[in-house]
Amino acid sequence: MQPLIDHQELTQLQNLLYERAQDQDTMDYYEAYGYITHHILCPGHLEEEFIAECILFNPSDEEEQDDDETVYNDNEKLLLILLKKLIRSIEKQLYLDNQYELPCDATLQPSPENAPLRGWAIGFMDGYFEFEASWLNLDEEMMSLILPIAIAAGESIELPDEHPLNDKDQLEEALALISDNVLDLYVAIKQ
Repeated sequence: MQPLIDHQELTQLQNLLYERAQDQDTMDYYEAYGYITHHILCPGHLEEEFIAECILFNPSDEEEQDDDETVYNDNEKLLLILLKKLIRSIEKQLYLDNQYELPCDATLQPSPENAPLRGWAIGFMDGYFEFEASWLNLDEEMMSLILPIAIAAGESIELPDEHPLNDKDQLEEALALISDNVLDLYVAIKQ
């Protein structure tokens, strides 16, 4: 079995992604975690190398790099290694441990714009919109599990007036269930 990420490496990955996000238009740690989670859940299969490179190099960059010509500096090589370990760790958590832990508290409090959950949800939804066609075959019940994630990401979603997620307290309860929703999606899609 490939090595999983340990606590020291996780801290190192958090710091490296944070520094990159400050200097470049790339994902921070929470966005990357959400993006990875999406791709693990996404119907179909994506290679960990592809997922890690999408995080390392913003897929919307205008400069498309040919894989054969990509030269990584030492920091990028380290980031790729750590991202692959994180991917394997999240996969193990879902597949073997039958659980999923968010990398942050499941709340948008006290400030939705700066909440780590917002970053995680943005990363998840970025992956979702890149591969939206892959999700079209899921039933309405499974798709409803994504709704709290989309709301946490700040997506403009028009809900009927009587929808429970329009209530702040019920929204917080739904956000608290995101880990369970991720596990339910994983079980429904992958097993």
